[in-house]
Parts: sequence; C-alpha cells; structure tokens
Amino acid sequence: MLTPGNPRCFVVFQGVIYGVGLRRIVPPQSVSPKARSDLILTHGEELKLVYLQEGSMPEQYEDLAFRYHYLQPIYGPHLTQNTMRQLLIALEIRSGA
Repeated sequence: MLTPGNPRCFVVFQGVIYGVGLRRIVPPQSVSPKARSDLILTHGEELKLVYLQEGSMPEQYEDLAFRYHYLQPIYGPHLTQNTMRQLLIALEIRSGA
C-alpha cells in the first residue's frame, strides 16, 4: 500500500507483514560536461568545466541556467599554464569583457 502522505510499502513474506519505508532519490543537479558529448542537464546547482578540453570552451556554457559555474584546470604536464589561462578567462567573464 502506498499513500502520498505516508510512503510505506507493506510486504507479506511467509505470513509475516514487513513495513518498508520508501525514499525518493533526487538526481544530482550538478554537471561536468565532457568535450564532444551531448549535455542533457541544462540547469541546476553547479556546472564544472575542466579546462582546457579540446572541443569544449567555457563560452559554450555561459548562458546555461546553473547557479554556479566553475572552471577547473586540466591536470597534466601543462597544469601551471592551464591554471593561468583559466584564471584569465574567469577574470574576463567576471569583468564582462
């Protein structure tokens, strides 16, 4: 039996009644887009873009309805350069340039 105000399911197993509580699992409202992949979630709490992915630029995601937009430098042998590029982009976006 399921009722809107009391989400319980009663199961009878070998003559014994068991009450089982049900809980709605809320999908995450954050996304980290990958280059050359379709973005299914276009709004939510946060968008985290790993920068610099070939084929995925921050401008592609500026107008999406996420509360927070994050840039994370891609890890690798050029981490310092990627971090500096990411900071410059963040400053440009923030200044409206």
